[in-house]
Amino acid sequence: MATIIKIKNSGTSGAPSAVATGEFGYSFQVGSQANGGDRLYIGTGAETGGVAANIEVIGGKYFTDMLNHVHGTLTADSAIVTDSNSKIDVLNIDNITLDGNTITSTDTDGDLTLNPNGTGAINLHAATNITGATSITGATTITGAVTQTGGNASYTTGAGGNITLDASATGTLTFIGALSLNGGIISTGNSSMTGQLDVDNLRLDGNTLSTTDTNGNLTFEPNGTGETIVNSTTSLKIPVGTTGQRPTQATGQVRFNTSDGRFEGYDGNAWAGLGGVVDVDQDTFVRAETSPLADNDEIEFFAGGTKRATMSTTAMTFNDTAMTMQVGKIKIDDDTISSTSGGSIYIDPNPAGAAGSVVIEGNLTVNGTQTTVNSTAVTIDDPVFTLAGDTAPVSNDGLDKGIEFRWYDSSAKLGFFGYDLSDNRFKMIEDATESAGTYSGTVSNVQFGNAKLTSISLDTTGAGYAQNGILVTDSNDDIIYKTSSTEGHVMQVNSSGVPFFGHIDCGTY
Repeated sequence: MATIIKIKNSGTSGAPSAVATGEFGYSFQVGSQANGGDRLYIGTGAETGGVAANIEVIGGKYFTDMLNHVHGTLTADSAIVTDSNSKIDVLNIDNITLDGNTITSTDTDGDLTLNPNGTGAINLHAATNITGATSITGATTITGAVTQTGGNASYTTGAGGNITLDASATGTLTFIGALSLNGGIISTGNSSMTGQLDVDNLRLDGNTLSTTDTNGNLTFEPNGTGETIVNSTTSLKIPVGTTGQRPTQATGQVRFNTSDGRFEGYDGNAWAGLGGVVDVDQDTFVRAETSPLADNDEIEFFAGGTKRATMSTTAMTFNDTAMTMQVGKIKIDDDTISSTSGGSIYIDPNPAGAAGSVVIEGNLTVNGTQTTVNSTAVTIDDPVFTLAGDTAPVSNDGLDKGIEFRWYDSSAKLGFFGYDLSDNRFKMIEDATESAGTYSGTVSNVQFGNAKLTSISLDTTGAGYAQNGILVTDSNDDIIYKTSSTEGHVMQVNSSGVPFFGHIDCGTY
């Protein structure tokens, strides 16, 4: 059985001359557009005498090589394959090259012609920059600004010709730089001049109107009963400066004082604040901004020339550490909250009931003689609960250490579980008596699951235990004490599983 299946192939010819229907043929002759090499062929159509009616090209290296290059990059003798953004880096069409935002001609000194069909127009949107000479034949309509960045602009007509610059009824003709006009000038409508214009001691330059004489006043004086009107929806900016930059006083002066952050005016006797809250000598006032246009959303309170407090969108800050704030009987002094009555201070997240939470971030230290928690559950995340002080003791105080609990059994009971310092043992006393920090009483019964003990010492004062005895469990799983009355006894178990001592009787013969 053959292990290799070969199809018709040729290294010297292009398309095969004859193949059967469904039969393949491959030419591995170096392919070109004309010779049919590097192509895969198949026979199709009706077969006559073992020869298919048609021989079709269905693939081959000639075609795959055209696609085997970086997508989006124009490659010679290859197909155009766009990248993931459906783009190609450059495109050549005859003598035209499209590269990025540039259209160029590849023939030396060749023209670049944009020729619409029929009466169609060429529309250039947005700003248009033209470098070099531009020749325009025919009417040209330009919508938008035309800017020439270098050289001179010359408009020349033939004999008797006119140059008309029409800015429409409401538009403005603007001339920047030197303007040379030969012939008559007729101005109808609006005209604009860019540059400096001096009239006597008055100078108009751009958006600035000023005086040319040293320290000269600029006076707006309407005729008769006319008014000086500033017609705008924005604002009127007045002089701005510090207290030290105040001008020579004159009644009616108005300015903004950056030292105080407020408007002020001269009333003929002294500078005074305009509006707001300010006292006579202007050292006690309320300021809403720290500087012009600051928009810092803060209100500052000054008293006696010193900033005492600042209110922002998030806090009320006392800038003077010597100040205190008092609301009712609650007093805030620096970092201390206290009561002026010497009574209780309540922190209540929900005055309508016992709901809500009081959250303390950071450590909590409670001084005093007693801390009471009247909640239904107390949860402590700390894996170790420390009693009897937050520092290592340096002497024996003689007090027991543990947990005191209260319960009821016919009467109120006081229980204790902890370390008995006088006996050096942990004890559980269910009905304890407390005296000066020590607890006494009968120790309680205790039930454990598994217990791992290093050693066991039995209290021989307990009922039923004595030295040299044996501890065993009875039928109730209780540990009991057994001892022999005579020597020679042997430990045995009766039918109920209860251990006892007896003699071994070997019988008679």
